[in-house]
Amino acid sequence: PASGEIDVYFAGGADKDRVKYFTALSSLKINIALQGSYWNRVSELKQFDRGFADTRAMQLNSYRSKINIGLVREANRDSHAMRSYEVPAYGGFFIVQDTVDHRRMFGTEGECVAYFSSSGELVEKVNYYLQHPDDRIRMADRCHEKIFREENTYTNRVTQIVNCIL
Repeated sequence: PASGEIDVYFAGGADKDRVKYFTALSSLKINIALQGSYWNRVSELKQFDRGFADTRAMQLNSYRSKINIGLVREANRDSHAMRSYEVPAYGGFFIVQDTVDHRRMFGTEGECVAYFSSSGELVEKVNYYLQHPDDRIRMADRCHEKIFREENTYTNRVTQIVNCIL
């Protein structure tokens, strides 16, 4: 993946449980881009608000950013999100929230993604991977391949759902 002006990118709403991660990352003095609802209402993060993104802008930002952050929606008790599929498909490097689904999808730490469970761990991993572009490129390439094979496509997931219903 190409490295762009964005160090860390996230597309999604400013849910209460998500704000803490980006507040912690803001201490690194890096270029953060947040696209989605309500980031402009969070005083310590509104400087990073980039408004809404259409699909093409999200694809480009995911690909051009050095690091994409993958968060689930805790209010829904999610274990993965649409972005769990989209970022790898776009070719972006991913640091994702450590969940059962993400582990099933992406395998062990460092194979194709990095995992985090706390704000402090996310800051450490972002700091590390900003300094290791070769690791980011290698992992993003593996993740891109992985999302298009095995059972990680939307088609595979729909088939699983239909089979469960039948």
